[in-house]
Amino acid sequence: MYDLSDHSIQSPALARNPKDKLPDRVKECRLKKDNANLLDTDIPIAQYINCDSSKEFQFVLDVQILPAATVQPVVVPQSCYAVYMPHGRGAQCRPFNLPEEAKVEDLQAAICGHREFKRALEGEDVRLYKCGDISTGPLTAFDPAREWLQGHINNQEIFMVPTNRLAEYFPNGPAPENQKKVDVIVATGSILEGFDLLRNLPGTAGYASQVSKERQSRIDKIGQLPSPSEGIKTEKGIKKFMNEDNLIHCHRPAENYGPPIALFNHALARLKHSLDHLDQLEDPSYLTLEQCHELIVEASVLYDSEDSRKKALRPILNRLLGDGGRWEATLEGRARIPDAIWGDIAQLIFEMKNEDGLGGNATLQGTIVFTKVLAQEKYAKYVERSHCPVILVGMMGTRLEISSAIFTDGVYVDKLVSQELFIDAWQSETVLRLGRIFKALSHAMTALTSYYDNLQADADCTYLYPCPLSAVEGLHIPKLKYLGKLSRQGEIIAICRNTVGSEEDLGSRTERRYALYRATMQGDDPADKMDVVVKFAVSYNEKAHRLLADKGLAPTLHFHAPLVGGMHMVVMDYIHGSRPPQKQQDYEDVEKAISLLHNEDMVFGDIRKPNIIAKPNGGAMLIDFDWVGKHQVSKYPASWSIDDTRLDAGVTRRGLMDKKHDTILLEGLKKSFGFT
Repeated sequence: MYDLSDHSIQSPALARNPKDKLPDRVKECRLKKDNANLLDTDIPIAQYINCDSSKEFQFVLDVQILPAATVQPVVVPQSCYAVYMPHGRGAQCRPFNLPEEAKVEDLQAAICGHREFKRALEGEDVRLYKCGDISTGPLTAFDPAREWLQGHINNQEIFMVPTNRLAEYFPNGPAPENQKKVDVIVATGSILEGFDLLRNLPGTAGYASQVSKERQSRIDKIGQLPSPSEGIKTEKGIKKFMNEDNLIHCHRPAENYGPPIALFNHALARLKHSLDHLDQLEDPSYLTLEQCHELIVEASVLYDSEDSRKKALRPILNRLLGDGGRWEATLEGRARIPDAIWGDIAQLIFEMKNEDGLGGNATLQGTIVFTKVLAQEKYAKYVERSHCPVILVGMMGTRLEISSAIFTDGVYVDKLVSQELFIDAWQSETVLRLGRIFKALSHAMTALTSYYDNLQADADCTYLYPCPLSAVEGLHIPKLKYLGKLSRQGEIIAICRNTVGSEEDLGSRTERRYALYRATMQGDDPADKMDVVVKFAVSYNEKAHRLLADKGLAPTLHFHAPLVGGMHMVVMDYIHGSRPPQKQQDYEDVEKAISLLHNEDMVFGDIRKPNIIAKPNGGAMLIDFDWVGKHQVSKYPASWSIDDTRLDAGVTRRGLMDKKHDTILLEGLKKSFGFT
């Protein structure tokens, strides 16, 4: 029996505020005054007390408390993982018990603290891989583990990211004990070096060396092709450079191109932006305008020869581009090429033809010259440390073309502007426009000089990957470590395959064209790293992505921003263990996602299996929001291929987007899953 006076329990064991609830251990509590009903342990005490301050009441509670020993402890389900570290032929597989909700870093900490592994792992970079293919015994797993690592070292699908949950890699739990399989293999720098595998691991000196050798072999291959002048004069020569090997990617044939060059270099991104928005640039000086007017007049003259044209235009171009140009320079062991080059390390390559259509295309010749420049011995250190950005300028009669180029796994070229140099009724605008073009070129050349002056050795081969520039002031690009390009099959590729003419040709061309990458992203805590997909697209509907991500129907969106140069950058979660959609629950999740979009008057537009990923634990997500638009307002892209499925749904090039198109496409998707 305990007294309750002044609305508070006097017993130390039950001292509580009247607003509190009764202790969980109270089994039965009756208010003796007025034969009150049984007190509910989930209701505040004060609700049972008539708190009249004008009177004093004495309450007595009859309390029965269960003994503490009868309280049942909470049982946390655990899983047992079989872990093997091939640090010696006598190494044995060891079990590790962890809660089902544990993360990879919890397992890693347990491994590093184990008495058998602790000393061997001190100071090492520990990497865990999901296995399941190797037997735990009775024979040693050393040789099978070495062979397994050789085939899987760069497979990021089974590399276990420390911040991810173990359940993401083992949705059905580790292998049953009676199967005697290794669940996790531990690899360190020392182990991989002993197996001669460091060269295949991004971020290591061996890996950078391997990439450098592959790139150099491609330069050597291009260097064996005919001279620039021979390569542009005949159909056979042009085809040899642009088609057969596909190591020069300048948009011919139609699918022979890569991601926009503006993604890779800030100087070239700003140049593209300036040339796309010439009307927004400040006016050049009156001297520049005078020189541009003179260039237009002199370019319009009909010259007897290419040499005569060069002689007339050279002094004007030197004033516009700077006196640092070397005309008819001789490259290592070669004839006098190019027509002119600015910068000891080429910032700008210039080629000229007397008339448009005579003697070949000047821009193509400049592209071929660039490949010969790369093959020079003095360029070796720049090839090892950069993507060798350069500006290409071609003049053919009265036509001026400006392009940008880089070298990653091949030479990529983007044409930025083509300007006719005429004197006519609109000559004032032409002179002003040309002046702004040369002002933009001057700024870009200065920026490229700074780029080359500050190059450093790069073990992560970051020069192979985008280095975008946000178009939103104050919005910074997240810190990323690229792992490689993401292929159609989900593989990570550092250098796109050169498989022209093989069965893999379509895949290799796709890898070149699309800007889709795997990376790790650093969070607010430097130790917090997330496994992400980085995508670059011409357009992106952030609202639609976030709407579905909040409902678990799209990967978490970490970052989105428009970029200088016209693209959009998107960073989202990478979904481990994803599979092709095929189940009823997968379809139901897609249906739910489309319904959510329709409720917001949005149309997805491109409901196809490639744009759906199925989660390992069931259900599906949509992953492509490039063309999500507003119902009866937005239009489908003019470049979309319209197959029978799209046509039957009512989708046409530049047609109005409509929710009913999604509904019809959904029905077709349902049938493709094999149920109605």
